[in-house]
Amino acid sequence: MTNHLADNQKIDMERFNQVFFEECAEHLAEMEKILVSLADEEPDDEQLNAIFRAAHSIKGGAGIFGFQDMTVVTHVLESLLDKLRNHEIAFAASMIDLFLSAGDVISMQLAGHRDSAEVHQESVDLIRAELQKVIESASPVAAVELERSLLIEDLTDKNLLADTGSLNCYELMFRPDIDLFRRGVRLENLFAELEDLGSLKVEAVVADSEDFSSFDPELCVTSWKLLLKTDASEADIRDIFEFVAEEEQLDVTLIADVSDKSVVAADAAEMSLNPLNGGASIPAPALSAESVGIKVGRRAYDKNELAPSAYGRRGVEAESSIRVGVTKVDQLINQVGELVITQLMVSQAAGLLDPVLHEGLHRSLQQLERTTRELQQSVMSIRLVPISIVFSRFPRMVRELAAKLGKTVELKTVGDSTELDKGLIEKITDPLTHLVRNCMDHALEKPDARVAAGKDACGTITLRASQIGGRIVIHVIDDGAGLNRKKIISKALERGITASETMSDDEVWQLIFAPGFSTADEVTDISGRGVGMDVVMKNVQSMGGRVHILSEPGKGTQITISLPLTLAILDGLSVAIGDEKFIIPLNSIIESLQPAPGSLKTVNGKNVVYVRGDYIPIIPLYQLFNMQARITDPANGILVLIDVEGEKAAVLVDALLDEHQVVIKSIETNYRKIDGTAGATILGDGRVALILDVGSLLQMRKNLLNYNK
Repeated sequence: MTNHLADNQKIDMERFNQVFFEECAEHLAEMEKILVSLADEEPDDEQLNAIFRAAHSIKGGAGIFGFQDMTVVTHVLESLLDKLRNHEIAFAASMIDLFLSAGDVISMQLAGHRDSAEVHQESVDLIRAELQKVIESASPVAAVELERSLLIEDLTDKNLLADTGSLNCYELMFRPDIDLFRRGVRLENLFAELEDLGSLKVEAVVADSEDFSSFDPELCVTSWKLLLKTDASEADIRDIFEFVAEEEQLDVTLIADVSDKSVVAADAAEMSLNPLNGGASIPAPALSAESVGIKVGRRAYDKNELAPSAYGRRGVEAESSIRVGVTKVDQLINQVGELVITQLMVSQAAGLLDPVLHEGLHRSLQQLERTTRELQQSVMSIRLVPISIVFSRFPRMVRELAAKLGKTVELKTVGDSTELDKGLIEKITDPLTHLVRNCMDHALEKPDARVAAGKDACGTITLRASQIGGRIVIHVIDDGAGLNRKKIISKALERGITASETMSDDEVWQLIFAPGFSTADEVTDISGRGVGMDVVMKNVQSMGGRVHILSEPGKGTQITISLPLTLAILDGLSVAIGDEKFIIPLNSIIESLQPAPGSLKTVNGKNVVYVRGDYIPIIPLYQLFNMQARITDPANGILVLIDVEGEKAAVLVDALLDEHQVVIKSIETNYRKIDGTAGATILGDGRVALILDVGSLLQMRKNLLNYNK
């Protein structure tokens, strides 16, 4: 039974540790975001307070969860930030890089606990020493106080504190939430932090159980009375309890100013009995029960006090937001997807029944369809996260690369709040990183070259995100020199890649995505190996996305990445070709029509249809997929007009069947990649239908025409 409880405790701690890891990463990201935004300017009080809160939160959480190594740097960082915001130390621009380096070290320690990654202790010691050096150089007195607070944990005799000056004696009464243990709070770490402030005596006030058989060991039915002799302030004491107690749960009473060393000496024997100091576990004399307003030895509790979520410190916080594992969300989405398929099957079966005789059934099925769609939309929104999570990684990278390359660069972000599926967010980071690095190294000129070209010395990179229909469009824009057409063609020919001067600009720009292609004259640690753009194309295509390039010499380049909003469910139109069914995403469809004979033309050997002033190329699906179709003459078939990033086409099909909300299933996972498709789905009759990738269809048509030439 003991082992079983230990296993459960380990599982619970792993869950709560994960919450700390996530929150710590968020604090580090917020701190880095503020520091990078300063651009060597002095932060205002609000920014300093925000950075201080982030460092303090990391330190407090690390202490509570037992990651004491993470408090080493954060403690000194917090002290330096505190003196900065209190204007005891003057700000210097060099501090920004120092704080960023401190964040890197803390992030390394975090990865060590979270991912078992290697932690370089020399880096930890170095950054701690650098932070302390800043304090010492700015304020010798403050440095002495800081060194004393850092070394205090090594003092075995806490009464040495009596030599430092005046001490205060505080009486603390801590009445925690009943779910304290379930939240993963370790009181020994809390008390250890208090010991760092001075001499501590602890007494537990345990509630009597009316019925031991119903006693729950996971519930905290204990209050704590503490006696603390310290030179710290009441605010310092309350800071330690910030993450485990609300204001009304902690009473702090100043008993006396213990400036007389004889008073401290008189209490030495009592303090040595504290179990936390390694002394014998002898019950300490009780403090005055009346002074804290509680009955000694008893604490009444109600199991209804338990907070509804183990993730929140209080019930109100739990109701506002909770943290849920991605795996659970994915399971929920998969189950909703299966529900959509089942609902479609039931609706299709009910369609064979007489609507008059089964009016009630049809009405119920309509209600089921509405509810299913609403449920699907609600569940899908859970996985949507703002793209600012990705964009926030680049300001620091741009700052460091600009300094390394000797360039002046401003990074602008637009549409940070645009939401994208979490799965896509994780995959789009790497391609965007390659694109931004290429902009920094290849596209943007150095300041003197920009001035000579009549430009501002400071280059600009813009990251813009927006939602268009059911797709997310991301632009990476620079105002650099633009792509060099002749150089690209020359490099392609050198590497044995088919290229010619007769190629259109779009075709030339696509050459840079070839594996191993690079226009760099030399390889650097930033770029030049010819793998960046290749990775961009492969990663984007694996997400069902497309990449398009626009470039103008001397003006700059715009790279557009178009991605599906989600990889789970989409609205589509089912069409028939021969005996097979296909799904065309609704967000790509302009309209469908049966062409008049006079609207069909042949231009340069290509079949086109004339629609409202535009000649639109026709894509015969049966040719692309080498299938038998009932209709091969566009005059007798139906044309579905599609639009892909402004490029239009007309897909020839035998018939239009129905509009569906379909669940996307991966073909590659279960079979292999099929050109022209973005996945598959299961229809109401149980058959599998391929989901068309309209952007890929356009490229397949071009390849087919080139092959026929």
